[in-house]
Amino acid sequence: MKRLAVIMGIAIMAAVTTSGTASAVSGPPSGAPCSVGKGATACFEAYGDVIWIKDNVKDGKGVTAGWSLASAPDDPRWCTNTLGSDAGWASCGMASEIPENDEISFRALVVGSDGTPENGSGTAGPLVFAATS
Repeated sequence: MKRLAVIMGIAIMAAVTTSGTASAVSGPPSGAPCSVGKGATACFEAYGDVIWIKDNVKDGKGVTAGWSLASAPDDPRWCTNTLGSDAGWASCGMASEIPENDEISFRALVVGSDGTPENGSGTAGPLVFAATS
């Protein structure tokens, strides 16, 4: 629960504290844990430490995957996709930031016009926990 508070409580810093900007790719592997919201979907691929993010709505807004590690819950990170819904899936390779044998928590968020993640109207996905490889 503390990790949820960290991801939501530090959301204003998203415009400043960004771990990676996503690039267009084909999509996460089958069976990857995902956070699915009305506006965005985020998934985690443990082998390779890849965060996947997809914009689900053609509304001109960006999306981000807010994530943190169990070993560093007060240090939220972000994988932001501003490519738009037509681009499909995008990913951020985070191998240098995600250690082995840890736990990651993440959720999909829509980024508002002011650059901060939104959490209203059901656009955000639920918080998901997964083991790192």
